[in-house]
Order: sequence, then C-alpha cells, then structure tokens
Amino acid sequence: MKRIIILLLLFTFCTDLFSQQRTEPYRKITKADYLRKSRNRNIIGWVMVGCGVVCLIAPTPPPPNADVGNSLLDLPHSFVKTANTISYITGALIIGGSVPLFISAHNNKKNAGAMAIMIKTESMPGFAQNGFPIKAFPSAGIRIVFR
Repeated sequence: MKRIIILLLLFTFCTDLFSQQRTEPYRKITKADYLRKSRNRNIIGWVMVGCGVVCLIAPTPPPPNADVGNSLLDLPHSFVKTANTISYITGALIIGGSVPLFISAHNNKKNAGAMAIMIKTESMPGFAQNGFPIKAFPSAGIRIVFR
C-alpha cells in the first residue's frame, strides 16, 4: 500500500514537472482597454449602418419615364424585383446587426467610467501614551462598479 501511494505521488509530481508550460496570468483590463473596445465597436457599428443604408438605397427603381430598354443589362422584371427584395432585406438585417454593437460600445464606455483610481486620506486610531489619537495615512484603491 505504501508503494502504491508513493508511486502515485511520484507520478503526480512528474506530470506537474513535464506538463505544458505555465502561461502568464491574465492581464488586468484597464480604462484605456474599455475605451478602445468602445471606440472600435462604435466604428464597426457605423460602418454597418452605412453599408445597410447603401443596400437600402441602391436598388431604387429608375424613374417611370426613363428608357431602360437600351441599358446594358436587359434583365426580366421578376429578376430585378427579386434582387431588390433581397437587397432590402439584407440592408435591414445589416442595420439591425449594428444595434448590438452600439449597445456593447455604450456598456464598455460605462464600464470605463465606472473604473477609477482613488487616492484619499484615511484615519485610524493609534496608540499613544495617554490614549488613542486618530492618525491619518494615505490610501490608494481601485473602484470597479459591476452592473
């Protein structure tokens, strides 16, 4: 029984020694990281809105008195109507897909505003010859508000 326990402990230590290398701990997320994420998501959201608007505006039909018979693409009317419908649906979906990005950008901006580094003076009772006078000392802290 002792040999089995010693053997199992030996295997446990060996697997720890020859396992994968340890990774560095996760980097702390700073206020700048939250603001960068917010800005990037805002930019992507506006690009998606622009692409969606282009998809909605691009397939507008020509004016009724325009001569479309001499155009380069003489396509049947049903094909054009289907392509326009697909373009309208795609544009609406792209614009709808940008909404979560704007919400996420707003939340990241709010999280960046919630993070703050505080430096303030704390007070603590101390020991003296004739009592407990209050001594002041500086303290630093990080305030993170989770929502």
